[in-house]
Amino acid sequence: MFDTIVNYENYWIYNEFVKSKGEMTVDVNQQIKKENWSNHFDAIHCILRDGIDDPSLSKAKINLIIGGHEVGLTIPDYWLNLILWSLIIKSDDEIEPKHIFFKREITAKTIKNYIDEFFIKVHIEDIDFLTKNNMIADALYYIARVDEFADLFVNSINLQDDVLMMNAIPEYYNLLHPDMSKVDLQKANEYGMECIGKVRDYVLKSKDILGYDHIYTNAFRANESINIRQLKEYAISIGTKPDGNGSVFPHVINNSYINGGVIDLMDYFIESSAGRTAQIISKINVGSSGAMARKIGLNNQGTRLHPDPHFKCSSRNFIRYDVRDAKELSLLVGKYYRFDQLNDFDMGPIKESDTQLIGKTIYTRSPITCQSHSEGHGICRYCYGDLYFINRDIDVGKYPSEDITASTTQLQLSAKHVLVTDIPDIELPIKFVENFVRSAETISLIEDRNYNDIYLRFHIDEIFKDNEDDVDDTTNTVLDYNDYVNKFAIIDHKEEYPIEIDKIDKFYLSEALVRLTNMKRYQTDEGEINIPLAVLAKEDDQTIFYTPIVNNEFSKTLNRIKDILDKAAVTTSFTKDDLAQEFMRALLNGGMSKHTIHTETILSNQIRSAYNIFDKPNWNNVNEPYVLLPLTKALYENPSITKTLDFQNLASILKNPSSYNKTAPSTIDYFFQEQPQLFMNQPSLTNKDIKNERKLTDALVNEEI
Repeated sequence: MFDTIVNYENYWIYNEFVKSKGEMTVDVNQQIKKENWSNHFDAIHCILRDGIDDPSLSKAKINLIIGGHEVGLTIPDYWLNLILWSLIIKSDDEIEPKHIFFKREITAKTIKNYIDEFFIKVHIEDIDFLTKNNMIADALYYIARVDEFADLFVNSINLQDDVLMMNAIPEYYNLLHPDMSKVDLQKANEYGMECIGKVRDYVLKSKDILGYDHIYTNAFRANESINIRQLKEYAISIGTKPDGNGSVFPHVINNSYINGGVIDLMDYFIESSAGRTAQIISKINVGSSGAMARKIGLNNQGTRLHPDPHFKCSSRNFIRYDVRDAKELSLLVGKYYRFDQLNDFDMGPIKESDTQLIGKTIYTRSPITCQSHSEGHGICRYCYGDLYFINRDIDVGKYPSEDITASTTQLQLSAKHVLVTDIPDIELPIKFVENFVRSAETISLIEDRNYNDIYLRFHIDEIFKDNEDDVDDTTNTVLDYNDYVNKFAIIDHKEEYPIEIDKIDKFYLSEALVRLTNMKRYQTDEGEINIPLAVLAKEDDQTIFYTPIVNNEFSKTLNRIKDILDKAAVTTSFTKDDLAQEFMRALLNGGMSKHTIHTETILSNQIRSAYNIFDKPNWNNVNEPYVLLPLTKALYENPSITKTLDFQNLASILKNPSSYNKTAPSTIDYFFQEQPQLFMNQPSLTNKDIKNERKLTDALVNEEI
C-alpha cells in the first residue's frame, strides 16, 4: 500500500503515516478534540479501505501518547478505539491508558461493558438521558461501518480444518465419528454434547496444532455465532428425538449431517417427524409465554419513579441478598446497601469491583420495600439505585416485564432449531392414580370405574384461557384445549384431595369438561365448580385433560418463573427476601442476566398489606407484616378496577362484590386518574405548556398544577 499511493488527500494529517510507511506519533489528548474527532476517524477509515488486504498495513503501528505513556496500535485497533474514545472525548474527558480497548474477542458484550464502565457510570448524573443515548447511537453507527469489510472476514465453515485436525490427532477423528451403539438411549444426546465439548477444547488450541486458528476458533472463543447443540448434530451425532407424545423415539440417529445424515429410512422418518413436533412445541410454548407476558405487563404497567432524584424515602425495611459469586454481584451494581438493616447506614452504590461483598449477606434498598412507592409517589432514587438516571423517562414496570418475557419467548422459539429430549419423570398422587389414567399427553377416566359420589372441584377464578380474544362465546365456538387450570381437587365421598403436580404446569380442559363447567347447576355462589365424574363417564370421549408436550430444556426457565410469580403454593411459600433472590437465580439458571432492580420492580406490585389486600404495606414500620400474592391473584385483587377488568373472566369480576370497593387510579383509564380534574377542562394545560409526559407526571406528584 505504502508504495502505490499517489493521492494523499483523504488521509488528512495521517498522510504522514502513509508517506513514512508507518512512522507517526499522535498525542491523543492534545490532537484529538470533539470538534475534529470525525476528521481523525474518516482519515483512518480511508486508510483501512485502501489497504485492508495489504500485509504491510496490517503490520504497521501508529504511536500514540496517552497520559504520558506511549503505545503502538495497529490501524484496525486504532480505528475501533477511536470510535469508543468518541464517547469520552465528547464528554470533555481525557483519554487514559485504561481506556484502550484491546480485547481479543470483540463482541456486543465486550463493547457494552466498555461503554458501561467508561461512559455511562462516569456520567450517570451530569449528562441527560437523551444526550447519552444519542452519543451511544452515534458510536454504534460508526462501529457498524465495519460491514464494509465483511467480505474479508471469512465468516464461513470449511471441512479442511477438521480433516487436518483428524490427521494430527486420532482422538479428534473418534470424536467426529462416535460409536453410539453402546450408549444408553437416554444418554445419547448427553454423550454427543460431551464429544462436542472435547472438540471445542482441541479447536481452541488449534494454532499450536495446525499453525493457524481453526475456522471455529473465533466463534468458540467469543461464544458467538455457533449454536453448540446445532453443531453437535451437524458434526457429531444427530442423536435422539422426541416423538411428540411426551416420550422419545426408541432409536438413536448415529450419523451427523456431514457424516451420512439421515440416509436410513428410520432416521429419515424420525427426523422429519421431529420437525412437526418442534412446530407444535413452539406454538404451545410461545403461546404460554405470551399469556404470561400479558399478565406481567398488565400488573406492572404504570409503575413510575419519584421525580426528585434527591428524595430518599423513610423505609425501614430492606431486601436481603446472599451474594454467591461475581455474576450475582454484577446484578446488584448501582444499588444502595447496608450490612445490618436496623443498626447501620446506607453504603454504595455497589460496583462490580466490590468483590469483598462476595460471600457476604447484605441488605439493599429496593422497590419492593420503598415507602414512596407504597404511598403512590413513585419509587425513590435510592430504592431504585443509580439506574434511576437511565430509566427515569420510561415506565419502569412495563420495561422489565417486556424485557424478561421477550427473553423467555425467544427461548421457547429455540425448540424449532434444536429439539432435545429431556423428558422428566412425573410423580402422580395416589388419589390421581386411583381415578385417572395418564397416557402420553392426555388424562382420561378409567374404563368401567364406579365414579358415584366422586367429583372434580375447581374455583371459577382459577380457570384461565390461553387465547381469550380468540374465543367467541356468542357462537359457543372455542379453541380446542384453550381453558386450563394449574390445580384441581378430587372430592371422594365428601373428602377433599388437592391435586397439584409439580411438573405439569397446565391441565387443559376437554371440550366436555368446559361445557360442564359452564353449567349453572354445578356452580356455587362462592365460585366453586363441582363436576360429577359419573356424568363425565357417560361422555363418548373419556379424556378430561390434555397436558402439553414436555420439552424441559426450553420451557423449564419459563415454568420456573411462572411457579415463582404465579403458583400460589410456590409464591406464598417465600419471604420477600427469598422470593427476590430466587427470581434472580431462576433467570440466571436460564441464561438470562437481569438486573435485580428490574426483578424487584415486578415483585413490588405483588406485595400487599397484611391488613388490607388493596393496600401496600407501611414500610416505615420495622418488620411490617405483608402478604405475597400470585400474579393472577394480584390482578384479581388489584386496587384499580380498570386493571382487573382488563385481565380476564370479565363476567365473574363484574359479579364479585370486591370489584365495587376498588378506587385506585390506573394509567389505562383516562377518567380514573388520581385527580381527574387535572386532566379535564383545563384550558391552560395545552401541548405548548406540557411538552412531554415527564413534565406532566412531575407536575402531578409535586401538585404544581
